[in-house]
Amino acid sequence: MRNNPKLSYREIEILNLISLGFSSKEVAAKLFVSTETIKTHRCNILKK
Repeated sequence: MRNNPKLSYREIEILNLISLGFSSKEVAAKLFVSTETIKTHRCNILKK
């Protein structure tokens, strides 16, 4: 049986913005978080 982790609401939100062509810096500004937070979310998305 495979472990199939689901993306969190925030991860989906970030993924949608990235897919629209926004940079990590732009996503961070839109969501009022640091670029390091976005970097962490991107890594978590890729792991999942």
